[in-house]
Amino acid sequence: MPRNQPQSGRQYYILVASLILMIIAALLPFSPTVAGSAPVATEVSAPGATSATDLGGVSYLFARRDDGGVWVRKTDGLWYSGWSPLGGVTDAPPAAAGSGEFINVFARGTDGALWVNRTTDGRTYEGWRALGDRLASAPAAVGSRGRVHVFTRDDQGMIWTRTSNDGRSFSAPVSLGGPLAAAPVGVAEGSGLVLHGQGVNGHLYTLAARDGAGGAGWATWRPRGGLAQPIPTLDEALIPPLTLDVGINFISANNWQNYQLPAYGRLRPGLAKFSMFYDGYPTVPAFGTGEIDDAIAAGARTIIFRTAETRIAPDEVERQLHAPLPGDGRSLLDYIRDRGNDGSGVAFWIEVGNEPDLAGVSPLVARYSLLATIRDLGPQYRASHPNFRWMASLPTRNGLRESAVPEYRGIAYLDTLLSDQGDGLGSVGARYDALGVHIYGADTLEQSFPALHAPSDLYDCTGSNGDALCPNTVLDRTLSRTDRPIFITEAGIDSPMSWELKARYYVEAMHRMPARVRGFALFTLSLDPEWYAGAGERCTKQAGSNCSRYALDVDEWGTVDAGFAGASAIGRCYQRSPFTLARDATPADGSCWPPCRRDASTPPARRPRNAVQRATCEIDASAPRPPMPAESATAGRAMLPPASNTSGRGNRRKGKIE
Repeated sequence: MPRNQPQSGRQYYILVASLILMIIAALLPFSPTVAGSAPVATEVSAPGATSATDLGGVSYLFARRDDGGVWVRKTDGLWYSGWSPLGGVTDAPPAAAGSGEFINVFARGTDGALWVNRTTDGRTYEGWRALGDRLASAPAAVGSRGRVHVFTRDDQGMIWTRTSNDGRSFSAPVSLGGPLAAAPVGVAEGSGLVLHGQGVNGHLYTLAARDGAGGAGWATWRPRGGLAQPIPTLDEALIPPLTLDVGINFISANNWQNYQLPAYGRLRPGLAKFSMFYDGYPTVPAFGTGEIDDAIAAGARTIIFRTAETRIAPDEVERQLHAPLPGDGRSLLDYIRDRGNDGSGVAFWIEVGNEPDLAGVSPLVARYSLLATIRDLGPQYRASHPNFRWMASLPTRNGLRESAVPEYRGIAYLDTLLSDQGDGLGSVGARYDALGVHIYGADTLEQSFPALHAPSDLYDCTGSNGDALCPNTVLDRTLSRTDRPIFITEAGIDSPMSWELKARYYVEAMHRMPARVRGFALFTLSLDPEWYAGAGERCTKQAGSNCSRYALDVDEWGTVDAGFAGASAIGRCYQRSPFTLARDATPADGSCWPPCRRDASTPPARRPRNAVQRATCEIDASAPRPPMPAESATAGRAMLPPASNTSGRGNRRKGKIE
């Protein structure tokens, strides 16, 4: 190329040559990575995946070859050099970015760390050196305004960035939140710097730098299409953070239009779970197509249908899937098929069973029924209904407390249910697409505070006190025993806190869920007397009949939350993202932050991405609560449904402290 070629013509030729090179690379056969294969720097042995950047009017292509090494090739648009090795070994494609004065090449080393190389002339490179960050996938890089930005994804899916003005010294890593399912793509768009990525929920998200292309400050992850999730407007005050889909576990259709649906909308929900069947009437659906349509219209993109509690044998589940729904008479299978054809992008799940230990079923019987059902029905309906997946409901940490068999008691029940017994059925964790876990807490969803309970209560999470004092026991064990996605299909806090305070603990728990947790269903909004809460003289039930405040439809006085305070408070704080999703989280909004923060001790293994141990909390259990407003009690009594509407549903005991 003549040196006096106009710059615009040079850029034109570079663009054309780059397109030609991309076409040639696409036509070349792809060979899988084979450790130790010998590199050959020839024109026809181009690596499969490349990253390109410019320096001094020359384009540089960086790639990983079959031997794991990073190689480089350059072109000015007319001529191309051969591939040359830069040394090092990586198991993922490299990323490169330039500032106009230098080029940085980034790669994930075999140790999982981020490594960087640098050149200022395109001929000599300074050598690889480690920056220390741990990567779960390939890095991404962008050059903008004289800076280089490198983006990495950790093993929890969280995104981090470093910047450099000279390619040698880099800033400390800064968290950009997450989680993402894969490495992001960074682009300098006009005067702005933008990241694009796929969340673990399948939705597409973008993140823009607040100061344009400078990248010194970042806004909030915003959904962009994906599975048809609504996109908030730019001036909307509440932007959904990139965490997980939140919704409600609906247990009946009582008060649907006048209470449940309006309260549900306050959450800006992304999920709805319908407890469709109960053991008392296992083929009579509790919800119709109208309620399901309403939930989807309100924002749900994940719909979970639960079977009857113990009617989970293949023939029983088959009958439930074919039972006609109130409304237009379609079956669940027909409804799911029609929704799959309408382009709405809604994902449907069937959760098989419900808390088998509390239903009195042995773990071996529950295991066999779950595995027989997925063996007999799974392949057929996975093929005919691509938007339909299978979830197994797991037990609580109680197990069968009175059983003489050690493997049936406590957390050993879960281990037995998840085990492979060598009978050819495999394991529940391997056969099902996801697992459903319930978490209930006495005071929060992470720990309980002894000051609020009798001295005889156990707090070491090894006794038989139920879930209330050890909310994450089943979740933690499931994370350690399986690699499947997890849905929190029921969650509740049994506490007399006001919703202004209780909502903060709910939201904190949501943000601290592991990246493998895909959804979070709060319990519940039906105003069902079976779970109508209360305490002492305000409890509407007889003494000893398990009065509680787990439900989202109950206020701090044990009466109906007629003003939707619970759903509104959780929706407001969750959407505002009360803290940055970083290892050293700090509150961004004090009104959404729990008062009892944390201890600096190390998080348990395999626990949430930002898990921390709480410090002792200064809560005065004897402090009087404000008096119950008379209008609240009146409104609550007026909204209670007749007891006959709910007879036979459940009679379950949520983590009662006995």
